[in-house]
Amino acid sequence: MVKIKLHFFASIRELVGTAELSVEVSAEITPGVDAEENNAEEKGEPTVIDALRVLRNTLGESCWQELEKSSYKVAINQAFVELGHSLIDGDEVALLPQVTGG
Repeated sequence: MVKIKLHFFASIRELVGTAELSVEVSAEITPGVDAEENNAEEKGEPTVIDALRVLRNTLGESCWQELEKSSYKVAINQAFVELGHSLIDGDEVALLPQVTGG
């Protein structure tokens, strides 16, 4: 199990109702997720997917459904990552809304 800090920005922060949350995350195999995204999980390392699972349990179903409707990117320690990226103690995970413009 690792302790991480989740950071929320712009519309995601408004939806969640806070700028950050500290959570503990443990690894779980995710059925239906391709092998590449489960690689770290198979080794017992928690991933971004696991952090999102904790966030879902924390927010409740209706808030989570609204978040799932939005398009967002995930960064760990200020670098964009894929959902299968593993987490270590002290990581700072940011959920950032996709930016559109012209």
